[in-house]
Amino acid sequence: MRSFHYSVIALASVAGFIALMGSPTVPPAQAAQQATTASAPATGAATQPLKWYVYKDADSKENHGVWSNIMPAEGAGMISLSLVDKTDPKFGETAVRMTVTFKTPNWCGLAVACAPDYWGKEPSVAAWDLRGAKKLVFWARGDKGTESIQVKTMVTGGERFGDSTTIAPATPWLSLTKGWKQYELSLEGVDASRVVTNFCVVTNKDHNENAAITFYLDEIYVEMGGGK
Repeated sequence: MRSFHYSVIALASVAGFIALMGSPTVPPAQAAQQATTASAPATGAATQPLKWYVYKDADSKENHGVWSNIMPAEGAGMISLSLVDKTDPKFGETAVRMTVTFKTPNWCGLAVACAPDYWGKEPSVAAWDLRGAKKLVFWARGDKGTESIQVKTMVTGGERFGDSTTIAPATPWLSLTKGWKQYELSLEGVDASRVVTNFCVVTNKDHNENAAITFYLDEIYVEMGGGK
């Protein structure tokens, strides 16, 4: 996987980009403290699960991560991204829209990272501690209803300073519908003590019949703890 500078991502507004940076915008020590606090297990009486957001709304202060990590390098010529699409969001005022025009090598992906273009190749304290994570939850829909994508998380486990789990949790290939549908990816038993990439979406020509696809994402969060 290779990084690509986030400035080439089309259609994403500056306001939307800044809002989506989440905890990495604060000093590293404070970011680490926030992550630890968010992942603290519940004690005593039963509690509601905590939603740790990757994307809630474009301007939400609860968002975490930078939508910067395109793969492979050729993916920059395939992906058009908007973080502030208002066509038909599932919740709030905005959703994420991604259009992919397939070109050689006919696959691409985008990972949301703890810091711009960070792949875990060098030391960084910007990563999140999400111990206690139960599942990754997100909503998705296709523009035509024939689009196929796959969602992963913690994809840099092979790097020295990457995600703490070496095997990235992943959904099966998802055939999207025109209407919004909720999906879940279990994180039970996954070492989430260091999370560098909290969300990743990939697609390829083999799983899609059209040369270009458009799909939408909304309400992306990690469910933390809950219960007794």
